[in-house]
Amino acid sequence: MTEKADSDHVQEKAYKVFLAAVSLVIIILIAAIALGTVARNNTQINKLFLEQGRVLFRQISLTRIWAARYGGVYVFKSAGVESNPWLLSPDINTDDGRVLTLRNPAVMTREISDLSIAREGYSFKPVSLKAINPANYPDSFEEAVLLSFDQGKTEAWATINNGPNSIFRYMAALKTRESCLSCHAEQGYKLGDVRGAISISIDITKQLSDLKLTALMVFALAVLATAMTMWLIYLTVRRLRRKLVKAYEDLAIAAITDGLSGLLNRKEALKRLQIEMEKAQRPGIKLAAAIIDADNFKSINDNFGHASGDAAIKSIAKAMKKEARIYDIAARFGGEEFLMVFPGSSAEGAFSACERIRETATELGKEVLDDNAKLTLSIGIAEYPFEEDKTVKLFNENAREDKQDAALKRTRDFTVSLSEILLLKADRAMYEAKKTGKNRCVIYKRDAMPLS
Repeated sequence: MTEKADSDHVQEKAYKVFLAAVSLVIIILIAAIALGTVARNNTQINKLFLEQGRVLFRQISLTRIWAARYGGVYVFKSAGVESNPWLLSPDINTDDGRVLTLRNPAVMTREISDLSIAREGYSFKPVSLKAINPANYPDSFEEAVLLSFDQGKTEAWATINNGPNSIFRYMAALKTRESCLSCHAEQGYKLGDVRGAISISIDITKQLSDLKLTALMVFALAVLATAMTMWLIYLTVRRLRRKLVKAYEDLAIAAITDGLSGLLNRKEALKRLQIEMEKAQRPGIKLAAAIIDADNFKSINDNFGHASGDAAIKSIAKAMKKEARIYDIAARFGGEEFLMVFPGSSAEGAFSACERIRETATELGKEVLDDNAKLTLSIGIAEYPFEEDKTVKLFNENAREDKQDAALKRTRDFTVSLSEILLLKADRAMYEAKKTGKNRCVIYKRDAMPLS
């Protein structure tokens, strides 16, 4: 796996981890909001049930107080209106022969409850551990609450499932008042004693069903919001990632590229030359290098300005790119000096390419430079393997000694030195081109151009 592939793999992994982390945070956050909303709704609806129970209790208590203050209410006996068998003398006769029967607070409470069941969906009744009327005996829930009232509690409530229905039960204590003693003093009650309670039952099945539906809608919206948020985050992060990748690629290119010419810079060119030199150690592999220098470049800058000098650099770079093969190395080596490396080529093959570069650069220079300025190039070319000389023999002997894996570093140092010699010979040939009239290509010859 290449270095770039390793880097891409690390970036892809980091990208996925980031998306997963953000997604997890979003899911937790929206889930918490949804659960909080549902919990708050449950709390609020329970508060409403409780408040409804308290309001009903107060209304019932006021009705009972009013009736007790007048000793009950007499109504005419008729079909369905019976005398209260638990009162001593509930009936009185009128002058016209009709009968009135007494409705005390307990009976009034029960009869109003019968109406409310049919019309309002709730019921209530008085209950007591010492009830006179057996109908007012408590059930198990009511008995437990009445016992708690003896311990000082004044109200209690609970939601109880009754088959398919849900019932909200509310009870509040009834304390003995002055008007109550006429009926209940014989039971031993004194003023202020808890003598029973009002038990209220409210059918909340529909409300709880609506609450569950609301909860489902909240969770459905939460899932939808989560999906949409994650999708938007994904799109945003993907867009940002593309920009980051583009910026990273631009930086990577800038790190190896000369800003003015668009060619490779010196450091990257030497690195790639070293790679090609290592390949050239195999039998039958040739490698050629050319040092290219703009003739009279200083005079172009001095006489026509730095803009003209920059135009000349760009023209040379354009010519090199035009004539270079896809695997050739084209670089700006520094100032007005350039490097071309031709993997697999002899000096003669590189010479032909350099001639085309020289001629193309001159033609391109005419398009961008002043009529009085002329762009010409002096090019020196050298090839590897070298002609045998003492220096090369010494390097070859060192290379043959490096036969083991442990000697890999020495082998690489050796090929670096070979690259330096190749460039030195190409540079020597370039100076020979300068010396013999400029605007030409020269191949390094050992006898004619000895290295100093």
